Amino acid sequence: MKTILFICPYFGKLPIAHMKLWLLSCEKNPTINWLILTDDYTEELKYPSNVKVVYTTLEAIKQQVQKMFDFPIYLDHPYKLCDYKPAYGYIFPEYTKGYDYWGHCDMTDCIFGNLRKFLTDEFLTGADKFLYLGHMTIYRNTDEVNHRIFEDVSFRKNNLKEILGSERNWAFDELNPISINTIYMEYGWRIKRFDEMYADIKASEKNFVTGKYDERFIYKGPSEGKHVFEWNSGILTDWILHKDGSLTSRELGYVHFQKRCMKDKVSETIRFCIVPNAYIDTPNKIDLAFVRKHTKYCRYMYPQYFKLRYKNLKFKLKNSIKRFFVHERP
Repeated sequence: MKTILFICPYFGKLPIAHMKLWLLSCEKNPTINWLILTDDYTEELKYPSNVKVVYTTLEAIKQQVQKMFDFPIYLDHPYKLCDYKPAYGYIFPEYTKGYDYWGHCDMTDCIFGNLRKFLTDEFLTGADKFLYLGHMTIYRNTDEVNHRIFEDVSFRKNNLKEILGSERNWAFDELNPISINTIYMEYGWRIKRFDEMYADIKASEKNFVTGKYDERFIYKGPSEGKHVFEWNSGILTDWILHKDGSLTSRELGYVHFQKRCMKDKVSETIRFCIVPNAYIDTPNKIDLAFVRKHTKYCRYMYPQYFKLRYKNLKFKLKNSIKRFFVHERP
């Protein structure tokens, strides 16, 4: 079986209630390893044998990473680490040594199911990069693959220098014109997808609604249906309420519920449900009535919707002002 290591830096106070469930979902994947780099020495968490913790600081990581590059880097706040995700194989060789694959995944907004049902040896062939979004991506652990971060996109030179040297978050790990995904596509390096493996929940909806991308990695809007999830001894089930009122289910590798403050209402951790926006005890039976009860919300009664709309508007306005003054500059 191919070996996999996920590298997960996190600086600041870990969300204890969620982390207990996240670690439990890691423990139920004993053939996969996780490495957490953190400055939180909490004694409230018990780490399973397949999750290693290295206690360090963001400043120490910055100094270590700086030695790997011949240009000044910026790493003064934790969120900037998103731009470094595709570089973990290059900057942390002491941790990835001996593994067939390394990857990055989210901690504070994901729960895993049976990952090996999807990340089989058969799937992990025929490409060097697997999956394509920041909440989980896997790379073949070779020196050549780990150095691909240094390649430029066609329209910009010194791409990595500008990304890692800037205070701005460029989302190098995501889908955009200067990202690692663009580098792979321009050089003809295959990115192997498995969109059916996970549910990527939209942040702007109170309901759990997933997004979808076409074959060219272009976002095509929300998928049909509203979701609740059941975790049972390591198996993650997605219960989908369709527009026609029918209820179906499928097994997933993981769920990603970004930018949500999840309440912990679970009394037993062997089995629980994930609903907007809480972990709750699983009922005796998951049926249409249960799913309808937890998918009846409206976006206009969801404060996070307006917060995100305001944030996006502010970002667009700021960029428009910058472009205006650059254009007007003599």
